Amino acid sequence: MTYDPGPAPASSDSNRTLTIILYVLSLAGFVTAGVTSIIALVIALVKQNEVRGTVYGSHFDYIVWTNIWAIVASIAITIIGTLLLIILIGALILWLGFLALAVWYGARLVLGLIKLMDNRPIDNPRGYLF
Repeated sequence: MTYDPGPAPASSDSNRTLTIILYVLSLAGFVTAGVTSIIALVIALVKQNEVRGTVYGSHFDYIVWTNIWAIVASIAITIIGTLLLIILIGALILWLGFLALAVWYGARLVLGLIKLMDNRPIDNPRGYLF
């Protein structure tokens, strides 16, 4: 019988690369109607335990939190805007709501990516702002 130590722990370089990929997938959601953002969310949720306690752990929390709130906000904007189409203000609500969401989402991800490139953790990954 031989000793099997199991899979080797992920190196810091592979965690950094995976975190960059998650940011890029999330940002690619702008051109894929959110499909790649959902893929990034699933990968981050699956791999979150592997990076816990490292500088990348806060980035994973940040990506998860950002993508979940973007999904919740887009559903809310769609429902409210659609219901208000009856009184002709819905189109404005939809347009302004999605514009504000896109600015918030893009800024959050870009600022998170900048912090990652500087090897800094996210100070408050579950905060709503930056």
